[in-house]
Amino acid sequence: MTDSIPWIALDGAAKFTDDVKQDEHMPSRGIHLENRPKREPMSFKPALMPIVALAMATAAPIASATTETFNYTFQTFFDTSTFLNTTDKKTFAVPVASLSIADVSGGVQLTLNHFKTAFPAKTTSGTFIDNLWLDGPNGSIKLKTTNTLLAAGTGYNILFPDFPEPGYGYDWDIDFKAGTFAEGETAVLTILGKGVTARSFTRGTTPMLDISNVGSPYKTLLSSNVHFLGTPAVPEPSTYGMLLLGLAGLAAWSRRKPT
Repeated sequence: MTDSIPWIALDGAAKFTDDVKQDEHMPSRGIHLENRPKREPMSFKPALMPIVALAMATAAPIASATTETFNYTFQTFFDTSTFLNTTDKKTFAVPVASLSIADVSGGVQLTLNHFKTAFPAKTTSGTFIDNLWLDGPNGSIKLKTTNTLLAAGTGYNILFPDFPEPGYGYDWDIDFKAGTFAEGETAVLTILGKGVTARSFTRGTTPMLDISNVGSPYKTLLSSNVHFLGTPAVPEPSTYGMLLLGLAGLAAWSRRKPT
């Protein structure tokens, strides 16, 4: 059978066999790659190792001091105009308030903004925030701003949690003095205590507001108050997270290029 095969074909087959023996990792068809540059293993440049070490050392204290901020808006409310359906909800055209809960030394800072909106009001004075309900750990509360006032007895109540709406229970009832937290005002408060963090206030029931002096069609014979439910918490990027991204970029940049 081999007598009928041309000599040049046999010679090519022999050469192909020799090529494979010379390099066991050779691609198919006997292609030689001896003259191609070999790729070096990826590694950190030694000169950059001190820079990476310094960045990691800097990250350690920042990690222990990482702060978080969670933001809420209040746009959905329990529709009091539907008397027979007490759990019916409605969404106003724009948020009537916003809340940020931020980590500070020893606890959290609350920043509550009451926006000027066209939500129906009973009088020309507009609406007022009467209560802020929160679900979080115990601590001591302090109002830092002077444009609003807290009512007597406001704060944390672990024995008898408040249920302003069916299924919504809260340990914190921050009660503002009636008629003081008007539209356009901002209240800043701190809650300090062991285990009090911004994230600890996001694990339970979503915050709720009590808005008073509301008008028709939400004013009823018994009340002129409406409850607004906060949106799910929206966290802001933490400083440490941004630093980790920077370290990742530094590590990728410092890898040795192929020679």
